[in-house]
Amino acid sequence: MICSNRAELLALECQEERDHFLRAALMALGIATLGLLAGIAISAAIVLALWLTSPLGVLVALGGIYALAALAPSRPSAVSHK
Repeated sequence: MICSNRAELLALECQEERDHFLRAALMALGIATLGLLAGIAISAAIVLALWLTSPLGVLVALGGIYALAALAPSRPSAVSHK
């Protein structure tokens, strides 16, 4: 009887954790998608605003900024991990 109740409780908790993880994963995916769309919109606005000044310059500048942003996570941190 006790083992049966504990098994049912474990199964219920596993299901709740699976649901919680799925909700969190979908939320993260939605946030990432909206962040990407915002980045595209801001980039397009910058390119359109500066296109008459220097089309190649604005594209190179944005490309450089994106390259630096992509490399930033791989940079070693100042905090040592032991």
